[in-house]
Amino acid sequence: MLSSFKLGILTLINNALKGEQNLLPEDFDYSKLYKFSVRQQIMPLIYYGGSTNPVFVANDIDGKLRSSTIYAAVVSEHQTLEVNKVCGFFDENGIDYMRLKGFGIKKLYPREEMRIMGDADILIRENQMPMIEQLMVDLGYTHVLTSDHEWTWVKGSVKIELHKRLVPTYSKDFYSYFGDGWFLANKKEENRCEYYMKAEDEFVYLFTHFAKHYRYSGIGIKHTVDLYMFMKTYKDLDYKYMRSSFKSLGLLKFYDNICKMLDVWFNGAECDELSEFLTNKIFANGAYGTLTATLKSEAVVLAKGTNAKGAKRKKMIRLIFPTYENMCPTYSWIKGKPWLLPLAWIYRFIVVLLFKRDKIKAYKKDMKVISKENIDAYQAELNFVGLDFNYEV
Repeated sequence: MLSSFKLGILTLINNALKGEQNLLPEDFDYSKLYKFSVRQQIMPLIYYGGSTNPVFVANDIDGKLRSSTIYAAVVSEHQTLEVNKVCGFFDENGIDYMRLKGFGIKKLYPREEMRIMGDADILIRENQMPMIEQLMVDLGYTHVLTSDHEWTWVKGSVKIELHKRLVPTYSKDFYSYFGDGWFLANKKEENRCEYYMKAEDEFVYLFTHFAKHYRYSGIGIKHTVDLYMFMKTYKDLDYKYMRSSFKSLGLLKFYDNICKMLDVWFNGAECDELSEFLTNKIFANGAYGTLTATLKSEAVVLAKGTNAKGAKRKKMIRLIFPTYENMCPTYSWIKGKPWLLPLAWIYRFIVVLLFKRDKIKAYKKDMKVISKENIDAYQAELNFVGLDFNYEV
């Protein structure tokens, strides 16, 4: 059975999305509300869900939720202006692009600011990166990170993640389905370079992104509500096609379980053991999960095809010899010169040994997570909800 606090949060979210004014449980704990909303990045949802309730307003100490909502509206508008400007430059310069995730999803909410967007995600073609780099600099953006699948740029409070592919290559099971994602793209207008996915493919991608975060580090309420809003908006989705896609991705059971939970959250369905478990996990996370979950999930992946001892060995090798992609952001002098990677390893080892011994303590703490007990427990949790890592490293 869900606690009164969780039931109250779900009541506020439903009020905001459906324009209702349902009352909160009498024993609802207002003292936890603001910090919880910030951790989950759902302040506007919570504020709009309770703004007509005198008891709620009285408990919004110093109007923090109201102020956060006003700020979210300003940020949302600024993000939209900046993303449109970047996309306009892409159109003018023949750069193909496709807006992803939050930018389109927030337009499905009654008010765009209800869906806080930390960064704007845009799919690009990897072979156009040299052209894009100069354009981003000309627009005043600074490059801050390049990862396996993301190329991150920042300008003031606006962060744009240019995706080289929809999912990272190390998520081998998901990557084998999506590749770079461009096979799903459809041209939006003839005189522009913008592309889009049909609704079914967009939802499959959104759900895969949700599942990726759930199994790696955990996922929060914000992205869960996205799934509901998408299905609520697009009422004629081809579910046969989507279920076939989820089966190919190994996500069909997890999809069915999440749909049952959403039925509890938004349609008043009776809460069973599995829906309660999923709800508790999602409520316990931040918007993007927890570090502890990340360490445990990594241990499960490393143990595939081996055991806890083998997983520890793989983890140690990763700690001592990070990949070229992981080393570049810190050691910029090896960028474009992968042959210098061994020198960077040696330099890093000496720096950590002489000046950053606190990192060694952190590494030792991380290694303790890789135990048979933790691996078995996390694997069992994933299997219970219908998930697994269907690959080895």
